[in-house]
Amino acid sequence: DCGHEQEIHIDNVRSRYFECRICEETARDLPRKVYLLRITVDTVIQSITWLKLGYAKTVSTRIKQYGLPSDAIIERLKVMDFETGRQAHRFEASLHSKYKRKRLPIKKMEEFLTKSGANECYPLEMLDTLMKDLEAKEKRMNKQQEK
Repeated sequence: DCGHEQEIHIDNVRSRYFECRICEETARDLPRKVYLLRITVDTVIQSITWLKLGYAKTVSTRIKQYGLPSDAIIERLKVMDFETGRQAHRFEASLHSKYKRKRLPIKKMEEFLTKSGANECYPLEMLDTLMKDLEAKEKRMNKQQEK
């Protein structure tokens, strides 16, 4: 959009996952989303369901980066828009810090999220707590927009 030119890998062009190096605009300057997912994976022994909290430009692209089994069931419970990646990251990181002791063990989650994201997973018991925090933030953001 800015008119500058640069070489970009074709996959990044298709997914619109790039930024201009000349303008020095980074992913942290552009709009991002904070999301809460419920993920279910059936194993030979059992079915396991957990919550995944994260932030991304495009949630569907981010989900592909997890390396989940192809038959995983993914439900988008909450997706919130932020004006910048800095705002989204700051909010997401504050929740991860607040609930650090509630997270699921990384080693266990790496069995299912084979590429990334294993350190941002929570048990289903955290659903109400996380939703309350997300909805409270959404209310504050809506109030600020009204001003």
